[in-house]
Amino acid sequence: MRFVVLLFLYLKLIRNINGANILFIGALASPSHYIWNKVLSTELVRNGHNVTIITHDYDSTKMENYTVITMKGFYEHLENEFPAEKYMLENNVFNFIHQSVDYGAIACTFDFSTEGFKVLMDYPQNFTFDLIIYDITYPVCLYGLIPRFNNPPVIAVTAFLLNPYVSYSFGNPLQTSHIPHYCSKFTNQMNLRERLTNTIYSWADILIYKYISIPRQTAITRAVFGQGMIPPWDEIERNISLLLVNTDPAFDYPMVLAPNIIPVGGLHIKPAKSLPQDFEVIYNKAKGGVIVFSLGTNVKSNILNKNHTDAFLKVFSTLKQVVIWKFETGVLENVPQNVFIRKWLPQNDLIGHSNTKLFITHFGALGTQEAMYHGVPMVGFPVFVDQHVNAAKLAEKKIALYLDYESLTYENIYNTITEVLNNPMYKNNIVKISQRYKNQPLTALERAVFWIEQVLKNGDVHYLNVPTRDMPMYQALNLDVILLITICLVFIYAVVKSVFRCCLYVLRMFKQDKVKEKMM
Repeated sequence: MRFVVLLFLYLKLIRNINGANILFIGALASPSHYIWNKVLSTELVRNGHNVTIITHDYDSTKMENYTVITMKGFYEHLENEFPAEKYMLENNVFNFIHQSVDYGAIACTFDFSTEGFKVLMDYPQNFTFDLIIYDITYPVCLYGLIPRFNNPPVIAVTAFLLNPYVSYSFGNPLQTSHIPHYCSKFTNQMNLRERLTNTIYSWADILIYKYISIPRQTAITRAVFGQGMIPPWDEIERNISLLLVNTDPAFDYPMVLAPNIIPVGGLHIKPAKSLPQDFEVIYNKAKGGVIVFSLGTNVKSNILNKNHTDAFLKVFSTLKQVVIWKFETGVLENVPQNVFIRKWLPQNDLIGHSNTKLFITHFGALGTQEAMYHGVPMVGFPVFVDQHVNAAKLAEKKIALYLDYESLTYENIYNTITEVLNNPMYKNNIVKISQRYKNQPLTALERAVFWIEQVLKNGDVHYLNVPTRDMPMYQALNLDVILLITICLVFIYAVVKSVFRCCLYVLRMFKQDKVKEKMM
């Protein structure tokens, strides 16, 4: 027994010696992103590394070799400076892109004023991180920490979709003909008008981000770190080795990815665990099955007005299923006996229970991936950003139905829920997706850790970069080639037209001479 204990301590010591010192920068204020980032971070800790994560989210978890530095107060600050109603339920893509520019400046200014940021800046100047992992979703002003810690290798990650600017910055083709913009309501089957609109959205996203948002964030960053400390943004981004992105062809539309973009969709998902006792009791009594209703972490229940909640409760009262509803704000009145209200849910474990028949959702990425993993069909209503395109995608796959926020009436809710519950097509289709996703040689988390280890071993993986990453925009898009071909075609057209006119002129002159000869 003593030998076993000594061996365990020895192996643990060896792992700590060989482990890397990693800084994880969670720049985006989003509880769901922190959940995703934490799963990856803690898995790296279990692999023997030391991880320090800077985030906006408070975490009471005590774990050896896992340090959380919190930039406190941003959520409250954001509600004052950038209230939820300013961007929730916003369907105008250009308005959202413009608002994201303001959000980035607000976030950068606030982050640099926090005690959490100052804690990290107070590290010794010669302190070394072996690797920086950066949540590249938005904003990017904390790029300043990369030169601050002497430019170690950097890996980008995002729990979001592959947005146009990030795709462009890694040299990946945009594929606007079949990959819808994250704020649109399009599917991968777009008509001419939709493809044109989608292309405009995507390039507007890139150009506004590159020429408006980035300069604003750069100015704020250089004011904090010093002008000479921050190299050009393009240079910083170019030195990011690779990107781990929350997509998977089993869940999402198939798309071409450059070798330096690694799909790790569903990285956060785990097999369902046993339920807490109170939920277990509810499930055991639910002979008709259970419906789980949750709007995730970013969207709160107060997005629904009284007419909406009354309509949902009226529908639930007619169903044979039990409904477990995550409702954090206020008190619901006239709750039917088959409805259980909770302020918090172990969402993944509830969705993964064999007795769960339906998931009512806002179509956030993480929750819908959990439902696909566990094979549970969905109904819901999108609220903002990528939720609209997620809803359209899942409806196109025939594993979900969705309603617009404005159409949340009793009749619409009832018809939609009963259609998905009673039509086996939705369940059959999502079970197939679940099987495809699970039938892979590596899990998404294992794949992510593998590539992080590769960067740690090799220093970088720039051999994965495609040449377009280093090309100016006009070359990457072959605009110079298209221009040259156009000029040549115009020249050929002009020559042919001139020759044709000359031939007509000669022919007319010849005819006129013939006429004159006959007259003579």
